[in-house]
Amino acid sequence: MGSRLGEIFGRLSDWRSAHDASSAKKSEISPETHVRLRSGSALLTPLEDMRTRWGLVSAWWKSDQKLLAWSLVGTIVATSLSVVGTGIVGAYVAGQLLQTFTEAVTAAAQQNPEMVAEAAKDIAVLIGVEGGLVAANAALNGAKDIAGKFMHLKWRNWLGDQLETHLLRNRHFVHLVFNKAANDDDPARMPDNIDQRIQESVKNMTGSVGGLAMGAAHTSFSVLGFGGRLFALSVPVAGLSMFGSSGFATLAIGAMLAYVGPMTYIAYRQARVLKDLMDAQQTTEGDYRAVLNGLVNNADQIAAAGNERIEKKVIDAVYKPVDSVWKKYAVSTSIYAAFLNLQSGFAGRVYSYLPSLPGLLSGDFNIAQFQETASLTRANIDESSWVIKTLPDWANLGANVDRVTSVVEAMLAVEDAKEHYAKSGVAEMEYATRANGGGIVLENVELMHQGQEKAFLRAPRIHLKPGKFTAVMGPSGCGKTTLIKAIFQLHPYGRGRITVPENASAMEVGLPGARKSLYVAQDAFLPDKLTLKQLVCMPADEDDPAFDDVKVADALAKVGLEGFIGNLRDEHHDGRNWDKVFSGGQKQLIVLARILLHQPDILVLDEAVSALDAATKIRFHDVLKRECPHTAVVSIIHDPELIGDSDGPSFYDELVLMNRGRRFDSGNPTFETSQFDMTETGNRRIARRALQVALGMPKIRRTPAPNESVKSEPEGARPGHARDRSPGRGAHSAPRFE
Repeated sequence: MGSRLGEIFGRLSDWRSAHDASSAKKSEISPETHVRLRSGSALLTPLEDMRTRWGLVSAWWKSDQKLLAWSLVGTIVATSLSVVGTGIVGAYVAGQLLQTFTEAVTAAAQQNPEMVAEAAKDIAVLIGVEGGLVAANAALNGAKDIAGKFMHLKWRNWLGDQLETHLLRNRHFVHLVFNKAANDDDPARMPDNIDQRIQESVKNMTGSVGGLAMGAAHTSFSVLGFGGRLFALSVPVAGLSMFGSSGFATLAIGAMLAYVGPMTYIAYRQARVLKDLMDAQQTTEGDYRAVLNGLVNNADQIAAAGNERIEKKVIDAVYKPVDSVWKKYAVSTSIYAAFLNLQSGFAGRVYSYLPSLPGLLSGDFNIAQFQETASLTRANIDESSWVIKTLPDWANLGANVDRVTSVVEAMLAVEDAKEHYAKSGVAEMEYATRANGGGIVLENVELMHQGQEKAFLRAPRIHLKPGKFTAVMGPSGCGKTTLIKAIFQLHPYGRGRITVPENASAMEVGLPGARKSLYVAQDAFLPDKLTLKQLVCMPADEDDPAFDDVKVADALAKVGLEGFIGNLRDEHHDGRNWDKVFSGGQKQLIVLARILLHQPDILVLDEAVSALDAATKIRFHDVLKRECPHTAVVSIIHDPELIGDSDGPSFYDELVLMNRGRRFDSGNPTFETSQFDMTETGNRRIARRALQVALGMPKIRRTPAPNESVKSEPEGARPGHARDRSPGRGAHSAPRFE
């Protein structure tokens, strides 16, 4: 289940977040909200209903799948009652069988062949009945086990799906990751090994609850059934005359309580130790697996750098607590197993016969009654010891439930993101929307780090116009990426006002009239277990009729990856996941194909061409300019060549430049933004001079594009400029990738 999180990150298309404080309050999902869930459920259960142990455990039985849940419970209850019935009848038959054996032995000793033959017939019948009861008991237990496992499967799938969907909804996962380094006592801190909690802890929790609930029901029915039979067989016992004919039953039940009570207390004390060890075991093993996954995911870099020895040192350090906890757990479980064997062995072989002895010695019980009452007493003790036997399971359940509810509590803590971040910094950013077509406007924006009040970036005013290409440039560490994240509500600390077009923060593919935005990071995200077509269609689903194979193939051909068109429906290529097949530059071309396919209204490129060579960067921009003429592009770049020289045309219409402010501390400088119109020659010259100063660079000279021929320039042309300058395309036009 946790392994599917990566797939859901890529597929989920509901990225709309609250635009103001009031919409943040609406983040709690009402029971009427319909969502599409993998488990088949039509409703998303509110987080608030799953924050407590009881709420988490009972949520499935209150959901839209409650009919299925309670039907399975009814099946388990019915089979449990039937099993108890066969047990009661079996105890009676066992007593009669022993009595008949005794009669047969007596008849044989008296040399009475008729009585021996009669006894043999009775023995055969009783053995047949006992065999039938055994078979019925096995069938009933099998049916109960199947119902229990099916309930476990459906419940686990439903609960895991609910948690996964909530984790991705309202950007809970983003806020939790942002708080990953928070203090341990911060309820919004990213829980450790969240994949393990949603996969393994949910599996163990649902399995434990199902098994324990079935066991508790069976035990309750058994104690009532066996106890009722004891009262039916009861006789007076000397010294207990006040109980009349119920003397024996009272003695047997009292003996059971006197034995089971102290044993349960001893087991409880041991189980508390086991719970702490189980919790520590899950945490340490989760950390260990995370390190191993990191080793696998970064194998190339580790091998290239020769860091195997350092990695082994890290692995050994992380495994050390795993080994320590496991040793303690092994010792504790061995002690507990020895205690269980001692407790059950003494009860079955010795203790259960003691309450029946007075009846046998007084002559009130014959041998059959003695055997039956002893069997019933042993069964009662055995069933009442169910808590003792399952205390390790209860401890395991407690550890797993706590790990799951902590995820719910963490998501609830960041439900109102603005209120949450205000506790640890300045979180006064205001977000507003306007009618589509006005672009994105930033006014008096100041960005801070967590726990700091001083801004590291100030943007008095920035207007990102629709249909324009805007370059964002500045020194390393000045906050370019953070500024873009703030626009998309991915950086929480700051103040000011950001206005975006309606639906600009949502990537709602296939909805009529929906405006779309794409955010492309430097490292292209290619999740495993997805087809090549799905990787191009993200965040839309590959089965969306708006994106057929022909359109996807055309997009791949336009970016120069036509060689992979025949593999659209493949999840692997030559046995490798696509993330391992493509180079860094090819991954960015996959992203370009995605852009061409979706034709977004707003496109943000966060150093999205960093892995491309100089010529391919130019062709990347040329294709983008030609194929997406109505897209507003905001791009963080480090290449001055992409904005042209002081006189020639540029791929970019606007430049947002970040300069050191007039007042700054050497350890924590403040940067301020300036915006330049690059479509006018004079403004472009001013912008380039400002860029030279900001980046500390010498005079910038443009590198000619590969297709340009300097020799063919007419007399008087400036060096470095091609004759053909198509309107709006710049001097670097190329029809397609070669």
